[in-house]
Amino acid sequence: MTAKWYLIRHVPDLRRREPHNVGLVLQTPEGWLTKFVGQTDDGTIDGRHLPHKQISNTEVYKSWVSYYQRKASDHSWCDVATMQRRRTGNYVAEEGGELLDDPPSWQDALDRLFAELVATEVPNASPDRQEKPADVLLTRVQAVLEAARIVPERRVKVAARFAPNGHISEVPFRFKYVNGQAHLMDLGHEHVKPEQAAADARELRSRVEAARLAGSAQSFVTFYDSSLLDQDALEDVLLPLEEISYAVDVNSRPAAVRAMRELTEH
Repeated sequence: MTAKWYLIRHVPDLRRREPHNVGLVLQTPEGWLTKFVGQTDDGTIDGRHLPHKQISNTEVYKSWVSYYQRKASDHSWCDVATMQRRRTGNYVAEEGGELLDDPPSWQDALDRLFAELVATEVPNASPDRQEKPADVLLTRVQAVLEAARIVPERRVKVAARFAPNGHISEVPFRFKYVNGQAHLMDLGHEHVKPEQAAADARELRSRVEAARLAGSAQSFVTFYDSSLLDQDALEDVLLPLEEISYAVDVNSRPAAVRAMRELTEH
């Protein structure tokens, strides 16, 4: 009997491309097995046992682990390859090869591979000291705006109308930039879990539609970071926002800077 294994790698910086091995997925004749850095016996992740110099955001890591575990358990692993072809991310699954021997158990084979290939250093830092996803995203957005030489107004309120004949109210946006026309900008998500990220996107879409209906702006920019979201959360954020705004991925700063320059220079 043979089994196919996949190596899960984390690439903190897509420019430097220095990956770290963080997990293994094993497809056996008896089913799928997974093992990740920081994983406990019940399959959950203990943040105290993560190498925080490499994995800076525990919640994002947990979200990706959950994604890989789910795709393995429901036999939809092909979705992983499809997702990777569509978008380059900070977590990747690489096909490693096949196990041709006959181990005492497939779990033993997984444990042996894990010991050989995956680093398991225990960090000193506490996961409680990590930045919140919204803070990480906002920092990256501000870096993009600075590099693009865009100096927006911050924390603005604009007129909004939630129905064609409704009364005028106000809604907030994090940024407003005017260069012949007004561009209203905000974070597409403040959370990383799919349900919460989707709720963030729906709430922002509501504000965008209300501001547009009131004539406050016709150009809207929503920022997201693909490195902070697993595939399910990413789709839940992008689907409601790409239809009504210009969505910019700040995971790649050079690409995001070019996108913002192209948008605001016209």
